[in-house]
Amino acid sequence: MDTVTPAPARPAAARAVAGPVLATALVAAAAVAALWLLGLPQPHQQVCPAVLPVPWWCSAEGVRAHGLRLTGLVLAVAGVAAVVAVRLGRRWPRAAWLPPLAVCLAGWAAYGATTP
Repeated sequence: MDTVTPAPARPAAARAVAGPVLATALVAAAAVAALWLLGLPQPHQQVCPAVLPVPWWCSAEGVRAHGLRLTGLVLAVAGVAAVVAVRLGRRWPRAAWLPPLAVCLAGWAAYGATTP
């Protein structure tokens, strides 16, 4: 006879951490999408002063470089937030929901930094 053994249940700590880590990833993805689709100015839509060096928002390369720096910042905060959520979830499962808020704040700050 073949006996089917059920899959081992995930520990309570893993169940408590899965939601906050998923929320952190989703918020980070939304922040990066909003940054690139809505936040970064298009060089041809901005008024550029006739000064040297050219401000970052006046060239496509400058906008791209600024966007990459801000994306790196948001992703770094998201990585740290995921680690903190895992660590907090082992002891205080409800506190594990605080790191996604930090990613929200980082995304908001990055979006605000795109204003020339």
